[in-house]
Amino acid sequence: MKKYSIFLVDADDTLFDFTACCRNALRRAMESCGFVYREGYHLQYLEINNAQWKLLERGEITRADLFANRFVLFLERVGERADNAAALNRAYVSALSKECVSIDGAEGFLSALSGMGRVYIVTNGAAFIQKGRFAKSGFEKYLSGVFISEEAGAYKPAIRFYEYVAARIPDFDKEKTLLIGDSLTSDMALAAAAGLDAVWFNPENKPLPAGVAPTFIAASYAEVLAAAGRDL
Repeated sequence: MKKYSIFLVDADDTLFDFTACCRNALRRAMESCGFVYREGYHLQYLEINNAQWKLLERGEITRADLFANRFVLFLERVGERADNAAALNRAYVSALSKECVSIDGAEGFLSALSGMGRVYIVTNGAAFIQKGRFAKSGFEKYLSGVFISEEAGAYKPAIRFYEYVAARIPDFDKEKTLLIGDSLTSDMALAAAAGLDAVWFNPENKPLPAGVAPTFIAASYAEVLAAAGRDL
């Protein structure tokens, strides 16, 4: 029987604890720019940032728009002047590139998955940030490659991102490829658009919306690995 042998794995909230990374980076960035960080600010920022990323995924704004908008909206939300929004964005990007708080068990998961086949990261984000985080994480030894939307010139779930990735993986075989990620709007939507099998990584056991049908749903890394080892 055939088995999956190529694994496309998302980064944030699949391997990295993005909420923790964001909290640490935002605190450092705000303090470096003369703002006072208050508990819970990162949750307000994440709400704004996630909304901006969804607009980008749908092609309604550009990456430049996202970077220009998000800290203006955040500073206005927390009652601060937005004059320093661009400087705060730069400080945050720099700080986030050094944050690689991983989800418990992520390294063991990658080690096991890399024993089943080739593992490639497929992530939306800025190359400077994501490369910095992976270099610091120690995860690179398990990876055959890292594909970042900024370098691809397209963002998940755009089919152009998939085409960029597929063209750069040696001996790519869609039938032996499994996409693993936490996002319904980027990861699972990309899998549906490209005709890939996919695991929705869902440790919080969120309800599955109508009209979304991932191949597998996994509440833990063990369940992802079980899906990855299935005979095809």
